[in-house]
Amino acid sequence: MRRRLPVVLLSALAGLGAALAAVPPAPAGASTVGAAFYGSAGATPLNQPIVAMASAPTGSGYWLVAADGGIFSFGSARFRGSAGGSSLPHPVSAIAPTPTGEGYWFATRDGRVLRYGDAGAHGSLEGTAPARPVVGMAATPTGKGYWLVAADGGIFAFGDAAFHGSTGALTLNQPVVGMAATPTGKGYWLVAADGGIFAFGDAAFHGSTGALTLSQPIVGMSPGPLGKGYWLVAADGGIFAFGSAAFHGSTGAMTLNQPIVGMAPVPDGSGYWLVAADGGIFAFPQDPVARAAGLRARRIPTPSEPLRVLVTGDSMAISFQHGLDVGLRATGRASAIERGRWSYGLTASWTPVPPCLFCSPIPGYAPPMLSAEVSEFDPDAFVLMVGGWDMGGRYVDGRALYPPLPEWSAWYRSLQDDAFLRLGARGAVVYWVGYPACDGMGSLDTQRDVNLLAAEAAARNPSHAAFLDLHAEVCPGGPIRTDLVLPGGRPVDPLVDATGHFTEAGAEYVGRWITNQLGPLFSLPQA
Repeated sequence: MRRRLPVVLLSALAGLGAALAAVPPAPAGASTVGAAFYGSAGATPLNQPIVAMASAPTGSGYWLVAADGGIFSFGSARFRGSAGGSSLPHPVSAIAPTPTGEGYWFATRDGRVLRYGDAGAHGSLEGTAPARPVVGMAATPTGKGYWLVAADGGIFAFGDAAFHGSTGALTLNQPVVGMAATPTGKGYWLVAADGGIFAFGDAAFHGSTGALTLSQPIVGMSPGPLGKGYWLVAADGGIFAFGSAAFHGSTGAMTLNQPIVGMAPVPDGSGYWLVAADGGIFAFPQDPVARAAGLRARRIPTPSEPLRVLVTGDSMAISFQHGLDVGLRATGRASAIERGRWSYGLTASWTPVPPCLFCSPIPGYAPPMLSAEVSEFDPDAFVLMVGGWDMGGRYVDGRALYPPLPEWSAWYRSLQDDAFLRLGARGAVVYWVGYPACDGMGSLDTQRDVNLLAAEAAARNPSHAAFLDLHAEVCPGGPIRTDLVLPGGRPVDPLVDATGHFTEAGAEYVGRWITNQLGPLFSLPQA
């Protein structure tokens, strides 16, 4: 039976049929709080439509791939390269991430496989011309192989991906449109446009829509938790959930600008995303940051007792904190306590390893200072941002630790977790704002690393922390958006100055945007 619920539109959607890659099991520390909205390409002019998406293993981000091989990465899903600037003889039809999340493969309709990051070369159909176009792919749990599936259900196995069967010799009522692999890698499902399911290997059959009359054709599928179920998604965003795959919502009851093209799950099954050809994103369940994550407003503010939001962090926080106060005061129910500091952020009290801008620790900026801010101001919410300086080498217990060494990452994660616990000790909600690592803004890899760790830290602390992906808001495709405006149509140009800090107009835009992210939880009007 088809189940639909009304939803809140996150971004305008457009469509093109596409297949969805299987997602590896969630690693330790992955998000278990539903599908958060990390941004979309809905407002970005695209050279070619989006055709598929895949979720990051952490559950805190996703990739979108266009027909020309262009990649749009959001949240913890890192950009590892694309074919957007090349001329492909056939369009891309599918994407599959590696188990680490540090790379991905594309498949084109003629069976060519492109690889980026830590994605290995395991073979392709290049030069062999399959009888029907390739419409989907899935990676093995090891990342040392993958399957391609053609529209006739023909299966092509590469690397350690074993062949478990296909429909290539059958006469199908409707073409195959996608596939998903089981967590063991010992089986897979194929789905046809009418929702017919074909299960092979250890992939069990849990149901299908093959006998139903659908409003719109199925365009993709995704594996459910533990491989004991699956979701099917139709071009109108209708969701069909079978087995362990729970229904979290759909766009089936809405009138969309254009049809949905695919979906991707949160690895633990607590939610999923739908994507359309213009890169618009729907996240389910709705408002996961405020509801599924368990965040609760300590109180609902009023004009006489406004919301108290404390801004903390380094010079990046300083550069937008006044703009946040403008945005909060525009609601008539909130204001900011401006406490940003010129420093290295969370690592300021550890001695930097040369070369460094400030080669001495900064007195007073240490974890106890965060507790002191809680005691002194007792805010309802914290807004925190740090820049790339936090990613430098530091002397810790007599050892020089450098990113991206695992020892450094483990130490920095402990600082983030400690900060979230200290700031949330009295019930305040802590929002970590990701720095916009836009093109032309300096050390992009360093700034993206900060964002990645912050998104993961928020996912580890779902009861009182959330990550706000400012990067996805102001530069989802790389360059800073040129259509940013303030109330009254005032342009935001430039967003940042030559040092990478926000201009006055940029600070106000960021402040109003952050205010609107806090709005649903604290019942604030739009800024």
